[in-house]
Amino acid sequence: MNEKVLSFVIIIFLIILSEAIAQSCLKKYNSGSNITFLLLACVFYLTVILLLCKSYNYEGMYQVNLYWSIGSIIIILLADVLIFHAELKKEDIFGVILCLTGLYFIYGYNH
Repeated sequence: MNEKVLSFVIIIFLIILSEAIAQSCLKKYNSGSNITFLLLACVFYLTVILLLCKSYNYEGMYQVNLYWSIGSIIIILLADVLIFHAELKKEDIFGVILCLTGLYFIYGYNH
């Protein structure tokens, strides 16, 4: 993996992680926690914005959004199940498989 690709992958991973943390903070805030969680969510969403700006130096909006969206679906689903004890259904697993299959076809045909 060359340096440019590795940098892009790291940025996308940080975007996904920042968004997952922001959404977790929002969920905590929404469930009656103090305003600190809302402020933390704002900080992490600001981080997402800054990382998005950086990611456009490597790929276009389509590619960035594709990888970010699919990664977020998977990570936020896992966080919801592991942290907030949400129920994982067969349909959820099937949806993730469809996303990964779509990513395979899109990435495979474009590269």
